[in-house]
Amino acid sequence: MALNPRMLDWHGRTVWLVGASTGIGRATASALHAQGATVVVSARSAVALQAFVDTHPGARALPLDVTDTRAVKAAAQTLSAQGVLDCVLYCAGHYHAMDTSRMDIADLLRHNEINYLGALYLLDAVLPQLLLMLLRLRLLAGSLAGTLLLLLMLCLGSQNNSERSALNLGFGRTVPLPQGFVVGLAVLAVMLMASSASLA
Repeated sequence: MALNPRMLDWHGRTVWLVGASTGIGRATASALHAQGATVVVSARSAVALQAFVDTHPGARALPLDVTDTRAVKAAAQTLSAQGVLDCVLYCAGHYHAMDTSRMDIADLLRHNEINYLGALYLLDAVLPQLLLMLLRLRLLAGSLAGTLLLLLMLCLGSQNNSERSALNLGFGRTVPLPQGFVVGLAVLAVMLMASSASLA
C-alpha cells in the first residue's frame, strides 16, 4: 500500500486544509466539499474561514498561524481527538515580488517561514496519526502477500544458522525450519495483537 494512496471517493472522508481562506486552498476545500468530504479549513483569518463555513454546510473552521509550531500541534491534537484525518493539505503560501536593489531580509525570511517551515511544522504534527491510520489499513486488509514476503525475507536471512527449529512430519522425519520463520510468526502475532488493542 502506498504511503499516499489515491482517493477516488471523498464521501465520509475528513480533510484538513491549512491555508484555505483564499486562492487555491479555498477552491480546493470547496471542490472537496462538493465531492462529499468533511472539510476542516485553517488560516489566520477567522473572518474568512467563517465566511467559508457559512456557505459550506458541515465544514469546520480552525483558525491557525502556521508559523506557531505549538498552535499547529495543538490543532492537530484537537482534530485527532475528534476522529481520523483521511487527508491533510498544506496550501498556505506567501509571495511578495522583490527587486534585487531593494532586498527585504525580513520578507525573505517570511517566505521561508510560511512556505517551507510551516509545512514542516504541520507534517511533524500530523504524521504520527497518518502513519497509524496506514498501519491499521494494512493490518485490516490482511495482505497475505505481504505477510508471506516478510516470512520469506526472515527465513532467507537465517539460512546460515546452525541451530534451527524443526517441523515433525511423522514417520521419524523432521524438516528444519530457519529461525527466521519462527521469528516471523512471532512478529506477525505481535502486530495483530497490537492492532486489535488499538482498534478496541
